[in-house]
Amino acid sequence: MGITSLRRRLAAHARGNVLELAMGSGRNLAYYDWSPITNALEAAAAARDNDDGDDEAKKKTKTKTTTTTTARPAVNTKGITSFTGLDISADMLDVACKKLTKTVPPLKDAAPIVRAASSLAGSDSAGQLSFLSGRLRLVRSDAHHALPPAPPSFCASPKYDTVIQTFGLCSVADPVAVLANLASAVKPDTGRIVLLEHGRGFFGLVNGLLDRNAGKHFAKYGCWWNRDIEALVEEAARTTPGLRIVKVERPKVLQMGTLVWVELKVEENVGKGE
Repeated sequence: MGITSLRRRLAAHARGNVLELAMGSGRNLAYYDWSPITNALEAAAAARDNDDGDDEAKKKTKTKTTTTTTARPAVNTKGITSFTGLDISADMLDVACKKLTKTVPPLKDAAPIVRAASSLAGSDSAGQLSFLSGRLRLVRSDAHHALPPAPPSFCASPKYDTVIQTFGLCSVADPVAVLANLASAVKPDTGRIVLLEHGRGFFGLVNGLLDRNAGKHFAKYGCWWNRDIEALVEEAARTTPGLRIVKVERPKVLQMGTLVWVELKVEENVGKGE
């Protein structure tokens, strides 16, 4: 179906402090650029070695550490500084956690911290699993609820540089409300919301088949595959202050328009002073 290439493209947009909603079993994890996290941890390890070594070793390590630290801002223009993954299913997050520990090398020997996260997500059933002092987090929550802020240790702002979602709008109760919620979590002006969704296509025959089987498909998979994603995005942009559509595409012609690529941003101070 060609979805892998779209996942790679989606992951290439992930930079800085990243929030992924409806992450499921973590199918996007293998395609993210984790080098900023790896580089930062290597620099921290070098600094610790510097404290423990002799004077000559300290000089060499200091030079290496300084070089790594100085180069870090350039690296952070691409790749992930911190990652927060959210899903409503504990089972899916369990699979995603296993993938995360295999995908990010420093996690192989890292012990996770588990704690309740109801104060973050507004749900008594929510929970959070975090690694590397909160740099990597998996949160069980509903996308309709208040979203967890970016980790304060790695981000001066509580908002994210990139918000990503793959095939999530088909399975939520109120897609427009969820889009407004995503807008509340992304940095104004500089941040981006990037979505890969599926729904109604170009052709009446295809849409008729989707409509005819929508109820059965939802009952089996919890997915309304006949939603008009583009119309929902346009409605969210009309009703959410500052939310703007950057791009809407229908990739993969063989999918007959059922795949929808969306990029959104939030403009700051919209409506103020008017």
